[in-house]
Amino acid sequence: MRLSDLEKYKKEADNLIKHGEELMGALEHNDELIFKRDYDVWYSESLALIKILLPDKIEDFKGRYDHKGDRCIREYMIYDILPRSEKEEFTPNPLDYTSTEAVDYAISLFRNQLSILESAKRRFENSLFDIK
Repeated sequence: MRLSDLEKYKKEADNLIKHGEELMGALEHNDELIFKRDYDVWYSESLALIKILLPDKIEDFKGRYDHKGDRCIREYMIYDILPRSEKEEFTPNPLDYTSTEAVDYAISLFRNQLSILESAKRRFENSLFDIK
């Protein structure tokens, strides 16, 4: 990678981490509207950066968003917009996605994604990054 590319990616990582911390604050303070409004953009941009910087962690990152057969951020994000009839069919063991337990679980999953993004940023500070 050229130096200008490295600086560009490092700046983008800083911006995404800062935005992720803001989203975490929104979740922790029960401001679901801000989280649900901004999460998809943050996720897409973070995913693109992780593919470049830390490709071995991409499946872990994606798995927090959409994990078949398990609770995930995607379910938390869309559950409250489903019609009542679909909510009952949404999962084998429907969870009240407005409960404290569901919010805590979403926070845990999002914290994992943010940690993966922070690990990707640390690649810039690690001499092993230069080894291909």
